[in-house]
Amino acid sequence: MSLNTIQINNECAIDLYSKLEEIVSIEIKNKDTIDEEKTKIYKVKEFRLILEKLFSELAKNMPDSELINHAARMEYVFKTSTADNDIRKKCYSLRAQLNPFHHYGYPDSVSNEKYLILLKTLCQIINYFSKCDIPRKLKDIYQSVAHLELPDKPEIPKEKIEFVQASIYKIKKENNQLYITCIDQHNLNYMHIYINKNNSLFIHLKEVLWENATINIFNIFKTPDKPFYSVNPQSFFIIEPDYLINITQIKECFVTWNKVIPSLYLLNKFELFKPSIEKIQGNIANFILDTLVFTGNTKFDDLFNKATREYAFDIVSSVKAEDLPETIRKLKENSEKHFNSIITFVNSEKVKNIKTSKTKSNNLIHIEPYVISHMYGLSGRFDILLEYQRDDTTVCRDIIELKSTKNPPKNDAPYINDNIQVFCYDIMLNSMYPDRVGESLVLYSSKQDNCLISIKKNFENNPNINITQDIVKARNCIVHYEYLLAKGELLIDSIVEVIKNDVSEYKSFKKDFADGFINTINNLENNLEKKYINNFLQFIAKEQWINKLGKSDDIEYNKYYGFSSLWKLDINEKQDHNIIFADLEYDEANSNLEQLTVCFKRNLFNNPYLSTVFREGDVCIIYPQDSNLLHSDDPTKKIFLKATIATIESDTIIVKLRNLYPSKNYFKKHSTWCIEQDLTDSFSEKLSKSLYEFAKCDKDKKELLLGLKEPQFEDPNTYNVIYTDDHIIKTAIEKSVSCKDYFLIQGPPGTAKTSIVLINIVKHIYNTTQENIFIMAYTNRAVDEICENLIKHSINFIRLGRGFKYPDYNLDHIKYTMDIYQLYNKIHNCRIFVSTVHSAYESPIFNMKSFHTAIIDEASQLLEPHIIGILTRFNRFIMIGDEKQLPPVVVQEQKNVDDDELKKISLYSLSNSLFERLLLNAKRKKWDNASIMLQKHYRMHEEIADFVNTHYYNNLLKIGSNSQKQAINIFKSNFENKIERLLSKHRIIFIQSDKDKGKTNKYEANIVKDIVKVIINVSNDFTEKTVGIITPFRAQINLIRKTLFDSQIPKEIIDKITIDTVERFQGSERDIIIVSFSLNSYKNIDLISSLTFNRKVDRKLNVTLTRAREHLILTGCAQVLEHSQHYKDLLNYIKQKGGFVESKIL
Repeated sequence: MSLNTIQINNECAIDLYSKLEEIVSIEIKNKDTIDEEKTKIYKVKEFRLILEKLFSELAKNMPDSELINHAARMEYVFKTSTADNDIRKKCYSLRAQLNPFHHYGYPDSVSNEKYLILLKTLCQIINYFSKCDIPRKLKDIYQSVAHLELPDKPEIPKEKIEFVQASIYKIKKENNQLYITCIDQHNLNYMHIYINKNNSLFIHLKEVLWENATINIFNIFKTPDKPFYSVNPQSFFIIEPDYLINITQIKECFVTWNKVIPSLYLLNKFELFKPSIEKIQGNIANFILDTLVFTGNTKFDDLFNKATREYAFDIVSSVKAEDLPETIRKLKENSEKHFNSIITFVNSEKVKNIKTSKTKSNNLIHIEPYVISHMYGLSGRFDILLEYQRDDTTVCRDIIELKSTKNPPKNDAPYINDNIQVFCYDIMLNSMYPDRVGESLVLYSSKQDNCLISIKKNFENNPNINITQDIVKARNCIVHYEYLLAKGELLIDSIVEVIKNDVSEYKSFKKDFADGFINTINNLENNLEKKYINNFLQFIAKEQWINKLGKSDDIEYNKYYGFSSLWKLDINEKQDHNIIFADLEYDEANSNLEQLTVCFKRNLFNNPYLSTVFREGDVCIIYPQDSNLLHSDDPTKKIFLKATIATIESDTIIVKLRNLYPSKNYFKKHSTWCIEQDLTDSFSEKLSKSLYEFAKCDKDKKELLLGLKEPQFEDPNTYNVIYTDDHIIKTAIEKSVSCKDYFLIQGPPGTAKTSIVLINIVKHIYNTTQENIFIMAYTNRAVDEICENLIKHSINFIRLGRGFKYPDYNLDHIKYTMDIYQLYNKIHNCRIFVSTVHSAYESPIFNMKSFHTAIIDEASQLLEPHIIGILTRFNRFIMIGDEKQLPPVVVQEQKNVDDDELKKISLYSLSNSLFERLLLNAKRKKWDNASIMLQKHYRMHEEIADFVNTHYYNNLLKIGSNSQKQAINIFKSNFENKIERLLSKHRIIFIQSDKDKGKTNKYEANIVKDIVKVIINVSNDFTEKTVGIITPFRAQINLIRKTLFDSQIPKEIIDKITIDTVERFQGSERDIIIVSFSLNSYKNIDLISSLTFNRKVDRKLNVTLTRAREHLILTGCAQVLEHSQHYKDLLNYIKQKGGFVESKIL
């Protein structure tokens, strides 16, 4: 055996062995055959995860490792190490044996002998790459098969391969010929594919393939007497198929038949959406179609009035007040023409039969269904999908796409882009239903006769068109662009060159924007601006790449595969790792589909106390669930509905659908349902547009945002602030209202930055000027809090975007309570608007009103691209945040910037907020007027605040009221209970716990349970504000919930206790906070830490320690925690104060 040059350290090996021990120790819940096989299969699937974690660790120094799929890492290790052939064979054989259990339709059973051989082989591989001895416990388990080995991986080439998913091992370009060597990801066989230089269908592959990429291959053929496969017109190559591309992005790359211009995708990344009357007309036509299909209401006036209510905001923000009557008249006139064509379709015999059939459960009309094809790497939303039973054995599925263009095609063939769009839908639906029967049609509602046109018409007239190849080419080029962006190899100047080369072939309306884009980028005045844009373009693309495809070293299981976990993981894996709500029963009685509200019952056999990734307000997708006991089908074979989670209770879940008209029969047809997380990439798509807005703004604004120019102020003494006597708050308000450019307010925990400072800034500007004010925050929770405080102070405002609270102030509700002219006046007269940054970004409000001042709360949670573009629309902005609390949420590995020019503007990390950079920049340049730190806090008792005040806030924090230094009065020192006696003397305590395994700690869970019982006993009024429990891992959340439940604590009490991660607690407070660190290995210390770039502040620890008003109770293993200097300082502090105690003395 040769010396291996790549190894993991002993700590990593021990951790992998420990995980294996945990897996093999899982007990069968019920002594029946089904559960026994299910448990064994689960263990085998976990073996695959251990193998992937091993190779992720071995390949961690691999270039761009975060962008490489799991399968490619194994080959990378063997390419770059001297590992001998025996271990290579062993690894490939193991992976080949584990792969069948990783895909839908996996085996229903596994023999005990095979299970043990798999375990033994995995242990031997870990041992080889670490030289760390295999634990005796594992050896004893597989002792009976110690003499057996896995069979070698068979390599039997097939004559024809209809479909295979592979990793690209090697690409060779020779004399314009293309040779691709791939590794089948299922059985790990090598395949060699040859593409002739004269094959125009595949010539683009030379430019868009890269080694280690995943690729779906369709229809390749073994070349006679040659060691490679060949292609024909029915062959397809889908690069990184799990990176879904929306069909709209593909259709926009077509200008003529057989003419694909992928650079249009790059151009569109930078173009902001602009509402227009033509687009509104199209939306009204769609509304009429959907409403006619759903309700059967055939009265045009009613439909038009409802449609104008629905799109009232778009209408009033697109025209001047004096033009409203004429605009409404024209919209109505045109809409009636569309109505006449649409009603003909809705009254057709086919649609009527589907709607009236009560005996055929397959007869369904889906309005705006969302569909995914991970075979082709596509996603999209149809206008209408008709499902109907033609006979006893045949279910037909027709696609209907509405187009309301003013000038419909004069012949009987759809326009090119419409044809491409529907053809993409056709591809997706055919991949869902391989034997699909049905039509794919475009409904031109402005065409009075023969308004339904089949997409087949164009192909009948042009038999040489191979549109599938062109669609695949467009998609592959888009994915390749995103890959280059994520690697930092596609810079803004290169994008300009790509667009310049193609601009002559763009349509005229695209040429205008392209010319403006090219001029804007070419006119950037210094290299710094381009560096800034390039760094963030890469950052955005990499973030999106990981969100879609996953990150193999992430502790959160749903992030391991990103959004692709939807089809990569089966339902049992998702349930085991709490990333799905499954076994949900549709509750028709408590649902109101007309109000878009769906209620699901949670089955009682599922533990209602388990924590999942879901929280109220999260976006999600819902779909019917299969009933197979061992495993389920691929969910992408289902029709998805998009929704927002409104309520999560122990027995029910309520969602608010985003589909305007859901099919009642679809819900009735399926008995059980699933809810999973949705990928909210719409905001990510706006980030490059934000950077372009920055690039377009004037020189002074760019210099201010970059930190090259000092913000200016009027004399603050001219502003008579009467709302507070507190000097610091008064100064903060005066500086805010007197700033000409921007002002930064650092608000440490509990300093009333929203309830006092933000509100009083708004009051002063509102009462002393005529300015319009736009208030933004990152989360809906923060926006709710802002709205609550504005209402409390009787300040009139309008909220934009989705929001369940305070409907009387929400534009989505208001527009239904008045006519369009009243709405125009209400918006015109209102001076304060509130929104999340996401909802604000492409809001039509900026077409209707200009705003002088922007106020951004939670500013330290926003990445620079989130906010930099929208800030260019305001004369000045005021940011409120705290860079020492939680930063923006980022999935990629955080690296410091290494460019000196960017460091000069204090851009040290792309993962930090604009607020933090401008604050650091101002302090470094001694711009004292640019910022202020609030110093009075109103939450924590002074003893609880003391540590963070000393270590993180330079002893500047002061208590805001005398109650924050009162003596303890809840807990009594003369009680027998040792916990209560301890709490009667100390506001902050640490209870030492023993170590456990993994990311759970049963000792800490029991300590938490004992503390909760004490609190219940002494509490006269136990409310939702009494106790909060913070712990970093969902597994520990579940264990604590179960421990509380098993201890007979009443359910109504448990329901009042929030148990969650620190990220979910930011902005919240409780009388008593209990913290279970659940850290059993010092290697995981980074998982519970969030250090500032200079490592002086642990932001997660800061937030954790500052949620409690009266008592802070910590429990964990001190020996592990002390590996962090911040935790070591905390523990020493608590010891000095006498609050450190061993659990065994309790």
